Amino acid sequence: MTRYSRQDVIRILHLQARQLTAWERAGLISPHDDYSFEALGQLRRLRDLQATTKISAKNIRASVDAMQRLGECETRCWRRVLCVVDRG
Repeated sequence: MTRYSRQDVIRILHLQARQLTAWERAGLISPHDDYSFEALGQLRRLRDLQATTKISAKNIRASVDAMQRLGECETRCWRRVLCVVDRG
C-alpha cells in the first residue's frame, strides 16, 4: 500500500502545513505522519469543500457531529459531507 508523508500531502494538495493542523484541531482528521491514498482523496475533497463553499472547519465538524447525533455512522457522515464537492 502506498503511503504519503505529511510533506507529500502538503505538496501534492498544495496545502499549507497550518491547514492540516487546523483540520486536526477541529477534529476533521487525526494527526498522522503518513497518509493512505484513500486519505489523500478525502483530504482533497475537504480542501475543495472549503475552497468552493467557504465553509469553516468548525462548521464542517458541527455538521458531522449533527449527523452522528441523528444516528449516522462515522464513515457515512464523512461520505455525505465530503461528496458535496463532487456533486457541485
